[in-house]
Amino acid sequence: MVATRELAEVARRERMDVVLVQEQYAAADDIIQTGADSKAGLLLVKTDIAVTTLAHMSNSHCMVVHVGPCDLYLVSCYFQYGDRIDPHLDHLGRVLTGLRGRRILIGVDCNAHSPMWHCERRHYVGRGSEAEYRRQQVEGFILGLNLILHNRENQPATFAGPRGESNVDLTMSTRGVDVRDWRVLDGAGSSDHRLITCRVGGADSTVARAEPVEEPVRFRDRGVDWDAFERMIQFRMGDIRWGATAAQVAESFSDVVEQVAKECLGVRKHRSYYGYEWWNEELDKLRVVTARKRKVWQRMKVIGGYREAAARAEFQKSRGRYRWTMREVQRAHFVKIAESGNADPWGIAYRAATGRCTAPRNVINGLALAEGYADDTSGAMSGMLRALCPDDDLTKDTRYHALVRIMATMVPSGRDVSNVGSVELGRIVGSLPNTAPGLDGISAVIVKHVWKAVQPEFVRVYEGCIQEGVFPKVWKSGRLLVIPKGNGRPATDPKAYRPITLLPVLGKILERIFLGLAKQLTNNINEQQHGFRVGRSTATALEGILGVVRGSAAKYVQLIFLDISGAFDNAWWPMVLVKAKRGGLPPNLYRLLNDYFNDRRVGFFVGSEVA
Repeated sequence: MVATRELAEVARRERMDVVLVQEQYAAADDIIQTGADSKAGLLLVKTDIAVTTLAHMSNSHCMVVHVGPCDLYLVSCYFQYGDRIDPHLDHLGRVLTGLRGRRILIGVDCNAHSPMWHCERRHYVGRGSEAEYRRQQVEGFILGLNLILHNRENQPATFAGPRGESNVDLTMSTRGVDVRDWRVLDGAGSSDHRLITCRVGGADSTVARAEPVEEPVRFRDRGVDWDAFERMIQFRMGDIRWGATAAQVAESFSDVVEQVAKECLGVRKHRSYYGYEWWNEELDKLRVVTARKRKVWQRMKVIGGYREAAARAEFQKSRGRYRWTMREVQRAHFVKIAESGNADPWGIAYRAATGRCTAPRNVINGLALAEGYADDTSGAMSGMLRALCPDDDLTKDTRYHALVRIMATMVPSGRDVSNVGSVELGRIVGSLPNTAPGLDGISAVIVKHVWKAVQPEFVRVYEGCIQEGVFPKVWKSGRLLVIPKGNGRPATDPKAYRPITLLPVLGKILERIFLGLAKQLTNNINEQQHGFRVGRSTATALEGILGVVRGSAAKYVQLIFLDISGAFDNAWWPMVLVKAKRGGLPPNLYRLLNDYFNDRRVGFFVGSEVA
């Protein structure tokens, strides 16, 4: 347990990218695995590496992932000692057959001994028929599939337990995987299995992989000089061509805000490595001391006698203190998180209790699609986009749909609606929640300081958009986040995920202006509707249900709940426009709504990959 608990910090200090793990303990939430009782998994250390988990190829003792940037498949296996080895080899064989021709690196705890991976003779001779059978099966598997074994001589044994040392951990690959600098690190951690490191190359260089895509920026908005920012915003307003079209003015306005934010506020740095927030210097010192005493004990094994017993006692005492301190430091960290709920009831304690602390954003699951399973990062990302953000396919239109599209292009007649005033715009800006920004990295806090500095120019930008009936293209690009619903569906099912699009805050302001002016859209809404209505919410809907229940004289009240799957995600925009026209939407707002629906873009980022 202690070995898994310290692994992320050890891997970060060794500057590793990913770690294949076996026989991890069940509470290791930071390890990618197929279930709570998995015996094989992967620890993702770097935050900019895109990884796709292939659940359809994985089981409790075998974890298969695809690493996008280098087009490499990683397989972590655990051939449990008490199990028959044939089912484990059969499953791994099916994985290799399904990925035939791909570049695959395999890390396996095989619990078998052989001269092929440099075991001492005493480890594989005279150990019984079962040990001999395991050895022969693993040797035959490696030779039969032409796998390359990378274990080297003159390295420390991969396993060092109380009863001795041996080599049971194998590193294998298919052809085309350039494995270099294979080493066994002695003393890197407190696990009986020593950490094995290697460098992997051999990927073909392509244009698509030549330059990794950077994570969208997010500007700093705490502990900054807001006075300097506001002065620079005022100065840069002169760079905008105010006689241009509303869309061009809005784009220039956004560019100025971004540039000044970059100059005066700076960019938040992304974490390069995942690590433990609770780790401290005391644990570092204890880890080093424990590793040193372990080496002393292992050297004393050759001598034996009281010196070996004394060295072993010293090591066990040091390891016991290391484990106890680690547990206490971690416990104190979690107690602090729990107590933070008193000060911030919606903070990390609430998110952890409700299961809303999500997995790393550089991990994606391979989905089951109509054409088959996605078995690489590119296919998984494009499949996720198609499933969650479907395109409007004109080839499937009936004659009725074609007529609706024609009707949607016709702008209604009538008088344009008047512009929003500075008072109302100020109220909208002031009510913006401090949620995550869009691709431009401009948060609501930054926008509020822009409003404070240049109110007249701010109003002019949005008045131009309302008058011309345009929704600027610069505010139509969003960042897609995928959140697991936790509804029991398999990880390969696209319906197991909820899409959330982070849009630019400046665009959200125009959306709120539109809704405030387009009162015709809400006039004909049924009184029983609680969504999309001022003063209504899920709370008022529940109150209505409870009122009916309380008012009933019957012992039981039957409730019928109807859920239309994907109703919002698949709303057909031409029909929305036609209904808005029938509701009496003014011409300029109709043009704005039509423009809002056109040429929208979404970016789906997974590590250094984007779709």
